[in-house]
Amino acid sequence: MSGLTDKASEAGYLIGHGTEHIIGGLREYLLKRFAALRDPYLDAAKRHLLVVLWWD
Repeated sequence: MSGLTDKASEAGYLIGHGTEHIIGGLREYLLKRFAALRDPYLDAAKRHLLVVLWWD
């Protein structure tokens, strides 16, 4: 994740109020959430599956 800042103050500014209470640091917090969003799509791509998104 080269685009994700290592500086907590910069990341805190982007996320907003309350970031000082995140345990483990902002980078770790954001990486976990990004992976949770990304991993199902990577798995589907490896298995040559399609992903359909639907919303109203």
